[in-house]
Amino acid sequence: MFLAYHLNLTSGQISGITLNGAQSLYDYPPVKDHAFEQEFLTILLQEHISLINPKEFLFETKGIVSTPEYLRNRVYSLLAYYKMESVY
Repeated sequence: MFLAYHLNLTSGQISGITLNGAQSLYDYPPVKDHAFEQEFLTILLQEHISLINPKEFLFETKGIVSTPEYLRNRVYSLLAYYKMESVY
């Protein structure tokens, strides 16, 4: 969600991020020259990589890159879950 809402990346751009290309995320204006955002992005990437253990792409499952549609649906379901959680 950080990549979509803070860096304004589309699901297609996010699904195409390789492990090697993840460093380019630090060049985006919302992160570049902002220490807090850089630290936050570093923590997010480290936690994601340690949990998912991707091989080539930042967002993949068992070596298969996540499609833009899959990523979009994940974001929608997370938003719906937390929105409903606050209601109940």
